[in-house]
Amino acid sequence: MATYNGGRYLRQQIDSLLAQTVGGWQLYVADDGSTDDTMDILADYACRHGNIHVARNMPPHGAMQNFMHLLATTSADYYMFCDQDDVWLPDKVEVTMGAMRRAEEQWPGEPVLVHTDLRVVDEQLHELHPSLWRETYVRPELLSQMRYLGVQPFVTGCTAMVNASLRNVALPCPQWALMHDAWLAMQAVRRGGHIVNVAQPTMLYRQHGGNVVGATSARNHGWRQRITTLRRLWADNCRLYDFARRCGYGSPLKYAFFKLRYHFLARRGQ
Repeated sequence: MATYNGGRYLRQQIDSLLAQTVGGWQLYVADDGSTDDTMDILADYACRHGNIHVARNMPPHGAMQNFMHLLATTSADYYMFCDQDDVWLPDKVEVTMGAMRRAEEQWPGEPVLVHTDLRVVDEQLHELHPSLWRETYVRPELLSQMRYLGVQPFVTGCTAMVNASLRNVALPCPQWALMHDAWLAMQAVRRGGHIVNVAQPTMLYRQHGGNVVGATSARNHGWRQRITTLRRLWADNCRLYDFARRCGYGSPLKYAFFKLRYHFLARRGQ
């Protein structure tokens, strides 16, 4: 878990981890210099629960490098990424681990990333959308292929589990990576591994003013909103193509072709 000034929602998140239907896990938390009560809350839980371990980054790393630093400095067979402000449904670990074990039986020794759908909620956990994938036109069967993954990173890190094989080939993570989840998904495909999609939502994805990355609906934007977001969309696609190019994707023409093709197929599939 990576934390930064997350005290408002942190207890609810950690309580949802402690309520999981399976145990035997360790929680490693790295705080990025919080100035609120985050560290006090973490110290309280670490004192009461021997499987919770807390460290403080000096200097702060930023969200992506905080997660990747945790990945690099811990040793396990499987790793999951946890944000500070969401709520995990009780069977999240059980469902994800089940999919991972089935994948490893099929592809022994190979890099695997398992991720799931999410239920989008507001600050008070009232449901906004029952499925982030449906709301944002995600087509997982397409996005596990390099030609589409390069134009539409779709793995939400807080739903992901990676095995040790993927962790080992994905380190170190360069500063130019888009985000830790995009980097891990790209490395799973580039290194001959596999992305496993679980359509079941396993967590409540809380939307509030402090989200580093949040859910954006593609359905209900009026024409004024569409016009005002063109500059942002251009900048986002420039960043995304630069990331894909550095990962060996190919030409801008290839990127543009598969970007348009994906959006056509995604909407047709809805």
